[in-house]
Amino acid sequence: MGTSNGTTQKIRTMSSPLKYIPALDGLRGIAILWVMLHNGILDYFLPNDTALEKIFIAFVNAGWLGVQLFFVLSGYLITRILLQPNSQSPSRTLKKFYTRRVLRIFPIYYAFLAFALIFSIIDWPPLAWSTPIKEHIIWIALHLTNWIQVDTDLGVGHLWSLAVEEQFYLVWPLIVIFFSRQTVKTICVLSIPAAIAFRLWFFNTSTDPEIASLGAYILTPARIDALLIGALLAELTLCPQQAAKIRTHLRTLFVVSAGLIIAISATHFSFSKVGSGITSINQSIAAICFACLIYFLTIDNQRWAMKTTILRVLNSRLLTNVGKHSYAMYIVHSPISLTLHSYYSTSQIWGEIGNDSFLRSLALITDLLLLFALTYLFARITWVLIEKPCLKLKHRFD
Repeated sequence: MGTSNGTTQKIRTMSSPLKYIPALDGLRGIAILWVMLHNGILDYFLPNDTALEKIFIAFVNAGWLGVQLFFVLSGYLITRILLQPNSQSPSRTLKKFYTRRVLRIFPIYYAFLAFALIFSIIDWPPLAWSTPIKEHIIWIALHLTNWIQVDTDLGVGHLWSLAVEEQFYLVWPLIVIFFSRQTVKTICVLSIPAAIAFRLWFFNTSTDPEIASLGAYILTPARIDALLIGALLAELTLCPQQAAKIRTHLRTLFVVSAGLIIAISATHFSFSKVGSGITSINQSIAAICFACLIYFLTIDNQRWAMKTTILRVLNSRLLTNVGKHSYAMYIVHSPISLTLHSYYSTSQIWGEIGNDSFLRSLALITDLLLLFALTYLFARITWVLIEKPCLKLKHRFD
């Protein structure tokens, strides 16, 4: 199972130099906007009378796919970083990796947590989402929220996905550095049936339906397949020649996975995140589809007409800028939404404007734009005051 230093060095000298790919930031931008639409619109009772309204509701309900896209991107990028050419020893490589991760993730996370904890202690302004933080601060601070959130209200429930990623960052680099290349690939492939089996087991053995659904969605074993599917993509595309060889296989996988998503959505009128039957494979199917999409848009050199248009959108200043700030936006978007909706609710707005569909749509759009604007503003502020100064320290560990 293990590998010698010579094998480790061989793995690292095979990969091409790491370069910035704007389209990946564009994909992050799409992911965070989709998640914000999903979470920010939950306060509304949307009409579903027309076919267009049903499609819109299905798209909103599928906003969990934004998190799935984040997971695949994280697995791909982290593994891609770990497989870069490196003449340093494994211990120094790990030290550099973990230090840079700390500089990227911890400052804004703990700054937010500190402010939330202060609000929780002084209880001003009265924010329902910050109240439970004081009681569960240790779990939240240690990135273990997803393990107690199954039956506990944490207020900042959206942080479960960051907890899953942190747990992944803690273990996965050790496997990539110290295990053989074949072992890494085997672990990635086996993660798919293992995650599906865990989701089915937890969903079907839990007596409480809510706990069953939530646990099968947020517990780390249930989500590891998306991260490792992204990691597998990085491992399989170490060099251009290797990446080109798998093009046909990934094209088949993309057609099959996209076809299954369409078929399941059409037959179940939604693409739900977890369930006791065939929906238990939805997360894995989506992760495979996203991995193939990442390959064809950012790794594969072949051009086709629609790809040029898609890349133009993904490389746009708007999406890449949003993607650049997606981490901070994810942290603050839910508290902002919950705070806004603590001062006004759907029932109040709907009661005042009546059944006028135009006014209801205008109110909905205004509310979402306010959420997006405030979230981006907070993300920009934290970028200038916290994230950017901390990221400037990264070069000291190169």
